[in-house]
Amino acid sequence: ESDSWLLKLTGLNGGADEVADNNSAEAVYAYQRNVLIEEFTTERCPNCPSVANALHEFLSQASYADRVYAIAHHSGYYEDSYTQPADRDYLQFYPEYPGNYAPGMMMNRRAAYPHYNSSSYLNTIFIPGSASTIAYYADIELQREANAVLGLTLAYNADSTQVTASVGVKCNAMYDTPNPHLNVFLLENDIFSSSQSGAGKSFYQQHVTRAYNSTWGEPVEWDDNTFQYSCTFDLQDNWVKDNMEVVAFVYNYNANDFQKCEVDNCVRFKLTDILEQTGLPTVCGPKAVTEKA
Repeated sequence: ESDSWLLKLTGLNGGADEVADNNSAEAVYAYQRNVLIEEFTTERCPNCPSVANALHEFLSQASYADRVYAIAHHSGYYEDSYTQPADRDYLQFYPEYPGNYAPGMMMNRRAAYPHYNSSSYLNTIFIPGSASTIAYYADIELQREANAVLGLTLAYNADSTQVTASVGVKCNAMYDTPNPHLNVFLLENDIFSSSQSGAGKSFYQQHVTRAYNSTWGEPVEWDDNTFQYSCTFDLQDNWVKDNMEVVAFVYNYNANDFQKCEVDNCVRFKLTDILEQTGLPTVCGPKAVTEKA
């Protein structure tokens, strides 16, 4: 499948063609962009439930549910039992690092959002005041074209103690990310918590990271304009599979400037949909090579 067309002008109506060099042009199509939201939150943060609830309300809207995905990083304001090593590393996205806070939110890791105490300074992390604020920023991202697209399929092993995520990535001729990396996250939703500060005695944690391929992902090595990758996650008995999903995304890894790590695109697949899938992602081409996580 091609991502470009060659357009040629073959005739003029009632006149001579004086410049033959401009009779053709190549048109390249872009892809639909999905949105990755990353939330900084912890059980020790009394202000985090309001933002978590706003995010949950936003994601419950049908117009966003299938194109906007979230990952929670339990860091920013102390830590808790859900904190992963990667969550600590991601504090480098704070422009004041090692000064950080929660709640905080990133959207496609773009440095396009107002600093919490200076609206004239744009950075990757912002504090949304409501679901409508999140929707406002998400609408901007959803309207932007993407030059890469991802496909994702999941498969259990024989006794459903492991799940393998196979990811296919395709880019067009306009793609210019200098150092693309692919991250794959296994998440769980609706985890009951009785110790969330600021939420009373009843709170459900969403988008909790249970496993991931690596903190900064795997380098993307293009085969022409495609990339294949696969990883396998162990599933613990106390995790609820019906509440779990996998999110994969491609972004620019820049270890020298974390304000230049924009996400190119992302994709999600729920474990409840595994039995409904057929075949590999349409963007994949040849079958992905399986790697052990």
